[in-house]
Amino acid sequence: MNDVETLLEAVEDKILERGRAYYESGMVQDLSGDSNGNFTASVEGSELTPYKVRVSIDPKSGEVLSYGCSCPYEFGDICKHLVAVFLAIRDGNYKKTGEIRPVDFSQCVEALSLEQLRKLVVAQAERDRDFENEVLLTSGCLNDDQVFSKIKEQMKEAVRFGTHGGFIDWRGCDEICAELDRILNTAQDRLEEKKLTLAFRIILEIIRTGVRLASIADSSSGSLTDVLCRSQELLQTCCKEISNVGTDKEKEQCLDRLMKVSQEKRFDGWDDDAYSLLHTAVCFLKEKNSMKWYAVLNAMKEKEESRNYSDYALEENALLRMESIEKLNGAGAAEEYLYANLKWDRFRKMALERAIEKKNYLEAERLCLEKLSSKERFNRTDWLEYLYGIYGFLHESGKQADTAKALLFTGSLDYFDRLKELLNADGTWEKEYPNLMNDCETKLSFWQYQQLLEHTGEHRLLMDTVRKYPESVFQYGSLLAPLFPTEVFPIYDRAIRKSAEMANSRPQYKRVCSQIRGLYQSGGKETAAHLIASLAQTYPRRSAFLDELSKLQGKLSKLK
Repeated sequence: MNDVETLLEAVEDKILERGRAYYESGMVQDLSGDSNGNFTASVEGSELTPYKVRVSIDPKSGEVLSYGCSCPYEFGDICKHLVAVFLAIRDGNYKKTGEIRPVDFSQCVEALSLEQLRKLVVAQAERDRDFENEVLLTSGCLNDDQVFSKIKEQMKEAVRFGTHGGFIDWRGCDEICAELDRILNTAQDRLEEKKLTLAFRIILEIIRTGVRLASIADSSSGSLTDVLCRSQELLQTCCKEISNVGTDKEKEQCLDRLMKVSQEKRFDGWDDDAYSLLHTAVCFLKEKNSMKWYAVLNAMKEKEESRNYSDYALEENALLRMESIEKLNGAGAAEEYLYANLKWDRFRKMALERAIEKKNYLEAERLCLEKLSSKERFNRTDWLEYLYGIYGFLHESGKQADTAKALLFTGSLDYFDRLKELLNADGTWEKEYPNLMNDCETKLSFWQYQQLLEHTGEHRLLMDTVRKYPESVFQYGSLLAPLFPTEVFPIYDRAIRKSAEMANSRPQYKRVCSQIRGLYQSGGKETAAHLIASLAQTYPRRSAFLDELSKLQGKLSKLK
């Protein structure tokens, strides 16, 4: 649980000291908290205007539920202003406000006369442009073009407000995306009202804006990805509905618009988004517009071939062609195209899965073996897993065992038990086991080999690996200490000293103390006690470390 003390302990020493200085200097102003655990404060800082801090704490458990500060600090979760407020809350230095009894807002609105309500709405619209737009869009007084124009202006305004100093940082990007998400809700409402073409225009404009943001904004928080994914999903729903109930003219207009937008310069480098639009557009495809459709695909293919840095977009282009062929020429023609393009992994996997579905296991085996015999570099695991399942269907236990062994050597350790079961069934497990373990030592990574030794109970061999890589004692020490105490405890000691030497912050000191606790719980009580005393003498100037060591010593003394 993250209470105030826990959060303060996790703060970097420098920030903690600065926050403490702010608190002790009286920089925290107007700190108040209600009985629901909601705190607000102003904290003087380097700017003329004090920073606003908010904290929400569960009044029963003391858990800090949320917190935030209006300062631009970007090097951690908690700034010095929050530290100052946390310290004030911890010490009870705040003004307590009473809990305000909630008012039923709906009843208040119902109590207003129509004229009073009209005046309030007009007055609020004059003060708040967003509210004015909401009223205009909800009223039904605007036609579709006027609604779309209003919404486009809202998007542009959101981008302007999210831009600071000519740049859109992650906070600005989040603010813009929050507005785009709200507008997307408007589009969803229009979709549910069966205003399909208006919904289509709004969603597509959100995607255009989002793709532009992807090139010019810091979208590292993930909010932009969320908006684009939701927009693409809603666009697919909208287009399917239009393809079912729309007029021929509406369908053709949607197809033309999707093709045109996918070719815009803003989509350069964002192939996934461009192809997503075109995959969505396939439902509108007809023979009469196939020429300009394939012209778009050809133009995209030429552009991707000229880049010559990734085959992903070319494979996506081929997949889109197959969808188009199936739509225009039928499943048989699409199947021919599929087999003509098995060089692409997604095509081969589709062919393989269709063969398995039809119980044509020999064809599925051929497709796998052909890929596995290729000299190109690729991830073999997927194809071996397909092959393992195919041999299960064919009851080829010998081939299945060989495939399980190959999968084991790729690092898929769960195939060890499957291999054991297969070899036990034909009576060869005991004979094969020693050679298998030798092969695992050379073909698996060090960490995978250790996991396998733990799984098989080969503790002596595991102890040998810990000796070679001492840091792994923190993972396997508790298992090995009862069996090899004279070997394990000295390794613990050396590894912890090395960890302490590199530590330079309270979270890292806590980690060292956690390692000492692990040594203690593994049976090395004397070694742990000696280590605590030794580290305290070695690092007398690390006050935070000494504090953590003292806390640990107190906790361990209670365990005796």
